[in-house]
Amino acid sequence: MQMFLDIVGACQSLAFRSFEDGTIGAGVASEIGAARAAGIPVFELPPLAQVALRTLSVEATRDKLEALKQGWRPVVETHQLLPCTCCEEPLCPVHKTHFYSCGCIGEGEEMTGTEYRELGFVLYGRRSKD
Repeated sequence: MQMFLDIVGACQSLAFRSFEDGTIGAGVASEIGAARAAGIPVFELPPLAQVALRTLSVEATRDKLEALKQGWRPVVETHQLLPCTCCEEPLCPVHKTHFYSCGCIGEGEEMTGTEYRELGFVLYGRRSKD
């Protein structure tokens, strides 16, 4: 409906949620397209079922916050990153630059003094302070 497209045009950003099976309705897809065409940032919210699956317990939340405070960061699997169009080097989706120059931690950096540990089924890494 044009009314919703007009509302999207007045937004600073757009957030949407898909159906539980991951599909996106035609109207929402149209609004996403209008937002992208206008240069409006678009964010996908996780389905509500995923929120329940991804919610940490109080203890797990404390453990994760303590690990982050100590410098542990989630490890990026570079084989899953999109390549740069000019040189094929993986691109960091967080920093929007070449992965190997962004500072994120990738797998297989043991030789550079990076240590690894699993925290709640997620691999974390921390570089030595040397």
